[in-house]
Amino acid sequence: MTRAPWIALILALVAACGGDGGGGEGGDMGSPIRPRTCYPPEGFDGHPTDVEQVVAMLNAMPKPVTVPCFLDALQRPFELNATSNTFSAQPAFGPNNPRIFIFRDKLAIAVVTKGDGRPLVELGLERAHGRSLKAEIEFPVEAELPLEQPYLHLTEDETVSGEGTTCGFCHLGESRDPSIDFAPAYVSSMIPPAPNDRVDLDYLLWAWENCDPDAEPDRCAMFDAIFAQGEVSERPFPE
Repeated sequence: MTRAPWIALILALVAACGGDGGGGEGGDMGSPIRPRTCYPPEGFDGHPTDVEQVVAMLNAMPKPVTVPCFLDALQRPFELNATSNTFSAQPAFGPNNPRIFIFRDKLAIAVVTKGDGRPLVELGLERAHGRSLKAEIEFPVEAELPLEQPYLHLTEDETVSGEGTTCGFCHLGESRDPSIDFAPAYVSSMIPPAPNDRVDLDYLLWAWENCDPDAEPDRCAMFDAIFAQGEVSERPFPE
């Protein structure tokens, strides 16, 4: 069955009890529809704002770490922007399964709920003049990640020869980032999603509510990790 009927039932029971569902962190959708299963590790606040902080947080979490577990452990509220664009190294799988950017200050964490890009978390750290530092992590994370791995993952693809990353085919003006001396890290132009490809928050909530966990457990787990544990709002994509 889809979530919509039993979300309503849960919210009705919570209201009847006059509580918050056992201390959950529900936002606009009310209390969480499932217990939180992943938390920031000791010493971390769940708010990484650069690539190295993401790596450190993942390395401190119990293994293996899946994409939903990583998202679940992030601090709320979430500010996000979603696109149905299928022309990307991490393509959306239609408007029901968009590419979702979660913003942590100047760090954008990009995920998709379905398709070939689902095991990947793409990271973009905003720089000046409409450019960003690019990185990528493949999940599940089953062992400690070397600090350079998110950058190496973009340079080791067979389509890349010599200097550069897989991002350089679409993101123009790619160049080495001299501030990172331990890995081949590159900055390049940011590409804001086209307005016609925008997927608004109400539609995302509808897709989450109507996800059938019996038919698509992995997809629903991704939606749960984004929407089930606290407040979510939309944020314009950086220009």
